[in-house]
Amino acid sequence: MTMTTTGNVLPVPVSAVMQRLRDETAELHKQAETKPMQGALVRGMVTREQYGAWLGQMWAMHRELDGALRTAAAKSDPIRRVVTAEQYQEPYLREDLAFFGIDPATVNSTKGTAAFAARVHAIGAATPLDVLGVHYVLEGSKNGNRYIVRAVRKGLGLEAGRGDRYLDTYGEAQPAKWAAFKQAMNEIAFTDSEIDGLVSAAKVGFEGVMALSDDVWDAVGNRR
Repeated sequence: MTMTTTGNVLPVPVSAVMQRLRDETAELHKQAETKPMQGALVRGMVTREQYGAWLGQMWAMHRELDGALRTAAAKSDPIRRVVTAEQYQEPYLREDLAFFGIDPATVNSTKGTAAFAARVHAIGAATPLDVLGVHYVLEGSKNGNRYIVRAVRKGLGLEAGRGDRYLDTYGEAQPAKWAAFKQAMNEIAFTDSEIDGLVSAAKVGFEGVMALSDDVWDAVGNRR
């Protein structure tokens, strides 16, 4: 564990798990941000069709991740200590889809989304704790989503809380929610081996998000 200081503030411990998750997935994080679909969201340049398609695949992704996370939580005390009920994202996405008149039953997983689901379930079957690494990626994305949602609202003419629940799940409480997540992670004495597993699973999370993003863009990205 390393220590950081800022001005006269007392040293703050930086846990090995959070530092390694951040540092060892940094390159994949950068790659994810360069995807065309991600760029369109950031700039608020998506159409309703594109945004709806993206929400549908994110719903399919979180449906599988939420299920795997609940199954893993029954076997993993660290997951139960870190993951709160509000962090399960499928209900927010279902709400957003309803706003756009999209029935989740009509959403078919793309190749990338289906592959992600298979990898997450395999991870959970082998080492339940590792599903937390995948969850870290999606929960951490809430920080950037707070900026993305402003552009999307402007581009699509959305009112806050209508069609944007997934992007802005916690509203103004986002910084506090992320701080609580990090604190809960920091309080667990993960072994080096466990952190290895979490980092590996986090990489699967980033790869899954990128594959999903590419699938959506390939399908509807040029429709404007």
